[in-house]
Amino acid sequence: MKRLTIVWIVLVALTVMSMISGQAGSDVPHLSILALALLFGFSVLKAEGILRHFLDLRASSAAWRGGFSAFLIGLAVILFALTAFKL
Repeated sequence: MKRLTIVWIVLVALTVMSMISGQAGSDVPHLSILALALLFGFSVLKAEGILRHFLDLRASSAAWRGGFSAFLIGLAVILFALTAFKL
């Protein structure tokens, strides 16, 4: 299989795992801390996959890759804190 096809399959699997951990379609009014952490973790992994493989960030310098990774992780941590602790 080609690299982009494999990455696409992994992204679809991460989307399905996000739906399961986020209890898609349920009537639960709130998510647990663990479910929120899983959702944000899966989102970061999906964004990394898209940036590295479809937008070809893997061919960039280590500084660019590290900068984007740090930005994504920082954004996920901030959004997690705002959501989980209702700040």
